[in-house]
Amino acid sequence: DTDVIVNMISCNSHDDLLFFTNLGKVYRMRAYNIPEATKTSKGRAIVNLMMLQGDEKITAIVANAQDKATLFMATEQGYIKKTKMSEFDLVRKNGKIASTGW
Repeated sequence: DTDVIVNMISCNSHDDLLFFTNLGKVYRMRAYNIPEATKTSKGRAIVNLMMLQGDEKITAIVANAQDKATLFMATEQGYIKKTKMSEFDLVRKNGKIASTGW
């Protein structure tokens, strides 16, 4: 009752989802690995699906990323980074550093 939906992402079950965190890491997960739920269920915390560190939080999710696309990241402190999406093709279970200086 106290939780609200912040973002809704439309994707196919075989799409890859990229989860970017506040610590500058990226995690990759197939959409079919996220469990389905009914509209009245409470859902499941993301920390139960990924190997996040204690103070790590998901800040952005990218779906349906094409290999030729480019991702632009910016922080409140003024750091910017432009990266090809193909750089995120191989992401291990414990994540990959997407950007430093966050």
